[in-house]
Amino acid sequence: MRKNTWGFTLMELMVTVAIIGVLAAIALPSYRQYAVRSNRAAVQSEIMNIAALLERYRSQQMTYPTSAAAKTAVYSATKYPATGTALYDLTLDIPANGLSWTITFKPSTGSVQVQNGALMMDSTGRRCWNKTDDTGCSLSDPTQSWSSTK
Repeated sequence: MRKNTWGFTLMELMVTVAIIGVLAAIALPSYRQYAVRSNRAAVQSEIMNIAALLERYRSQQMTYPTSAAAKTAVYSATKYPATGTALYDLTLDIPANGLSWTITFKPSTGSVQVQNGALMMDSTGRRCWNKTDDTGCSLSDPTQSWSSTK
């Protein structure tokens, strides 16, 4: 007499686990790369936003903000995103004469952006992204331009 059994055999379960493992091994690195590119694009947009805020300030005050209070009034965050887990640390350099500025975003320690490079922009419109160095980039190096972020 044969019993009707319901369920799966061990072999069927092992094949299913193996298939899920292979799919996860392929999908997770692709997702991580997508997230890193997406975060970098968001920071590039934020740099352009800060640049617009600085130019608006200059059009009203005839100089860029040089005091800490004035810089905070223009843009108060020191990290990106301003709330939650920091992906990038912001440095806004404005010399005492208030005639120029440089914005630098460096990947925060421990964030997914580490080893994805620093981003910079200056008041002349030069932009750079050093794909290999998290400490900074050269605004005068055309190979580090944002336009080559493929």
